[in-house]
Amino acid sequence: MSPTIRRRRGAARLARVLRPAADAAGAWVSAEAAVRVIPDQIWEPAVIVSTADLPPDGVVDGPPLVAVELDGGAFDRWRHVPLATVWAVVDGRVAIVHDTRVTHVQPDAMMTVPGHDWLTLPATALLAAATGA
Repeated sequence: MSPTIRRRRGAARLARVLRPAADAAGAWVSAEAAVRVIPDQIWEPAVIVSTADLPPDGVVDGPPLVAVELDGGAFDRWRHVPLATVWAVVDGRVAIVHDTRVTHVQPDAMMTVPGHDWLTLPATALLAAATGA
């Protein structure tokens, strides 16, 4: 399977896992929306969860509640974005960026977004989505 197809399938799977909690909290999940974190730069993480109104062009201004990156290289760009929370797989390990701090978590960890305890994801689900398992 091509890396692009694996990424799209993994993103769709993660969006399905996150959607029930997001719906209950009045947030939305997308595996297709993009984010404008820095002026004139649009990033397309695998999945975003946001409480902002979904703009007609599908581009959210500012960091979402969480961005999920399945490409380890894309993870690095978030390291300098204040207030962002990002879940990613980097070199086969799950990493979290929150407010520019990077933490690696164990595969059996449950990830949450600070201040949004309803927004959780098992690290195993992220690993499975990234590897196509």
